[in-house]
Amino acid sequence: MKPHHDEAGRCGVMRPEETEPFIKIAAASFIVSTPSGGDKIVAYVILVVEVGREYEVLRKLLEMDVVSEAHVVYGEFDVITKLEVGNLEELEEAVMNIRRIPGVIRSSTLISA
Repeated sequence: MKPHHDEAGRCGVMRPEETEPFIKIAAASFIVSTPSGGDKIVAYVILVVEVGREYEVLRKLLEMDVVSEAHVVYGEFDVITKLEVGNLEELEEAVMNIRRIPGVIRSSTLISA
């Protein structure tokens, strides 16, 4: 694995250069400002999915407007996704839609501080 530093200087991990980026792990999360000046709620949803359906679920996640990133990962969870929403009602709707994706077994939602 090769260390990676994003624009803010946070360190993460990426796959070797000859492959597509796999997952970046940041030491801190943040609130994203929108062009209108409002703040967005940033949340991460980690999923356990049926074996062999990881990329199918990933494709469905990437079709959602509120999803800014999604990655297949190895370990206890199979997929991680980053959501950016305007309020808690939008977050609830997005999480419920994610949980309805065929192949999703279990989810856990982490709301950024």
